[in-house]
Amino acid sequence: TIKGGTSIVDPAAIEATNIWASLISSPVTINVELVFTDLPRGTLGSAYSGPAYIINNNGFIKPTVYASSLAEKILGKNLNGDNPDMSISFNKNISWYFGLDGNTPDNMYDFLTVLLHEMTHGIGFYGAFFVDNQDVGYNVYSIPGAFDLFFENVVNQQLVDTSIFPNPSEKLGEQLMTAPIYFKGPVTKVQASEYPVMYIPSKWDNGSSLYHLDDVYDDKDNGKNAMMTFSGAPSEANHDPGPLATNMMYDIGWAYTYIHHDSLRDRESLAEPFTIMAEITGDKGLLPNTQYLFYTFDGFQSLDSILMTPTGTPNEYEADIPVSEIGTSVEYYLKTRDVYQRVFTEPSQLWRKETGYSFYVGQDTTPPVIDHIPVDFVLIGTESVDFEANIIDNLGVDSTMLVYSINDVEQDPIDLVNDTLDKYFVSFDLSGLNTGDEIKYRIRAVDAASFPNVGFHPDTLVHSFKVEDIPPVADAYENDFETPRNDFLTAGFGRDMPVGFSSYGLHSDHPYLAPNKDDTFWDFVAQLRIPIRLRPDDAFMYFEEIVYIEPGEDGTNYGDDEFWDFVIVEGSKDNGNTWHNFEDGWDCRFDTTWENNYNNGIRSGNDSEAVPNESEKRSRLLNMLANPYFESNDEVLIRFHLHSDPYARGWGWMVDNLKIQGSIISVKEYDIVPDAIRIYPNPSDGKINLSMQLKEDVRELRVEVLDMLGKRIMHETYHYPGLSFSRRLNLDGLPNGVYMVRFSTGNQSVNRKFILAR
Repeated sequence: TIKGGTSIVDPAAIEATNIWASLISSPVTINVELVFTDLPRGTLGSAYSGPAYIINNNGFIKPTVYASSLAEKILGKNLNGDNPDMSISFNKNISWYFGLDGNTPDNMYDFLTVLLHEMTHGIGFYGAFFVDNQDVGYNVYSIPGAFDLFFENVVNQQLVDTSIFPNPSEKLGEQLMTAPIYFKGPVTKVQASEYPVMYIPSKWDNGSSLYHLDDVYDDKDNGKNAMMTFSGAPSEANHDPGPLATNMMYDIGWAYTYIHHDSLRDRESLAEPFTIMAEITGDKGLLPNTQYLFYTFDGFQSLDSILMTPTGTPNEYEADIPVSEIGTSVEYYLKTRDVYQRVFTEPSQLWRKETGYSFYVGQDTTPPVIDHIPVDFVLIGTESVDFEANIIDNLGVDSTMLVYSINDVEQDPIDLVNDTLDKYFVSFDLSGLNTGDEIKYRIRAVDAASFPNVGFHPDTLVHSFKVEDIPPVADAYENDFETPRNDFLTAGFGRDMPVGFSSYGLHSDHPYLAPNKDDTFWDFVAQLRIPIRLRPDDAFMYFEEIVYIEPGEDGTNYGDDEFWDFVIVEGSKDNGNTWHNFEDGWDCRFDTTWENNYNNGIRSGNDSEAVPNESEKRSRLLNMLANPYFESNDEVLIRFHLHSDPYARGWGWMVDNLKIQGSIISVKEYDIVPDAIRIYPNPSDGKINLSMQLKEDVRELRVEVLDMLGKRIMHETYHYPGLSFSRRLNLDGLPNGVYMVRFSTGNQSVNRKFILAR
């Protein structure tokens, strides 16, 4: 996408895309945003890579930080949605030459050259080192970036070796300003016959130091590697990244090798061979006869290997593990080399104690393991309810079913459907049920053993729930939770006063649960029985809260893949059949005290043992018309929802002093002055001006543009924006129609509509 430019840019953008597409590949589209704007004098362009991702299971190098586009390539899945994987800004005050022929006039700068240079940064030619005013070296992550792993000084010391260069330390800062520093990548060495020398001025220069090639390459070998030096001159045209930059990108992962393998399950006999099969592919090819299976019968006290052979299917290899006795435990892993002699393993073994896949040969006496979050209630009028379970077994699952009764009358069991590898579900039809009807149920699973083992959830007794009535609609609601009231239907929540608290509130379980399995999650809810009619001038919800849940990665927003656990308030206009959020979800990063305490409470593993006190309550005001899905006079059910992803958990969520509509505005003074918000011109031809007033300084102001379905089109976060805020937005790329601008601070959100009409 191109912002602030014209169609004259398109040919250069297409050409740059084609050049890099001829050198690298990814199963996921790389989204590039180009922006023309004011930049500091002398700056041609700058690149911002999308969110960084930490990958733990790279089969070649240690856990490290990757640019979003490279992380998506390695993992083979979209992590960043449709958001830009890189945003490249160009100085609109520069005289640009947009031609593709390289005949750039002496008084102009070649746009394609600068675009290729910045795209190279965007796909990973950057890292996390920098030096502050005290000449102290820092790395903003606790583990290094992929590019940083390869830096060594003249005596072969790695800059990321904290035993030599503590992080932070003056020693590291001094090293970052001491030439030479080399990029010692094996691919670059093999292909280019030299280790690249990086640009290291005697004083650190953000934007130039370390993350460019030394200027010696401007003239060396007729300038074939000059594109990634730190500066460019008028008329200079270089439309080839050069062998050094290209192979440096291959070193960090753009030339990758994949080992895809489904592990063997346990078996009860020796009747069939124990054949290990894997698909092994390399972007640049594999070294022949280096595809090995390593296995052990004694927990890696000893280790044997077998050369895997091609099966005849493209890229597929196999080998048999010679198991000869019943009662044998087997562990194994796979290993290969690419054409550059780099070793890749599956699972990754190079950065942790050896451990691999495993299976057992012998009689099975273990029943299937069933994980299930019970259904605790349904509302009359709800069409159906989904029963979901994660069911695993060491041999395999033979059958699963829902065993249930209605009002203590046994019903015919219903088979569950295997949705994905370990996920099973059945949609239970609620038609014909009446208020007060009670359903009791268990989930039953049988494995594929010769003497079948049966597992149940729950192990004993049953789960039960009733069909609940919906009370008449109300215009307002308040609850301080001091008096027991039957107003909420809960799953994983309850009215409680934990130790150290002096009043009751609505609490999640402390700690809340996490499933501890990949690709699984649990949801806990507290649903208000009473529907609320949204009033046009009063559609606000106020409550006090404490949130001790796993924080997302720095820079992530609600909806991003690495925005881990979250809490959210949702509404339903169809009796609970579908739910929509009033505003975006949040986590413990909302409040610095919460976040610091949560992180300081991590003792071992991923869980936090931190427990808050009442003084950490914070106020929140939600606008229930912030999502365009909801309109004035809608009758909505409301629920509080805590989402728990596979790993890491904390104390949880507490809600107190809940007020929905009514006397909310008198509760607290909030940050935004709604009457001072201006959007003009409105209607607009594509460019709108925003202005607003804040009552006090806030840490963050978030501005979002949404369509009338609530889809976020753009968003920006402004840190410490001051009491008066104004911005001009260019929305030329949007079609005519009605849109919404949402202004959000930590405790308040205000929406305003505007129209594009050209």
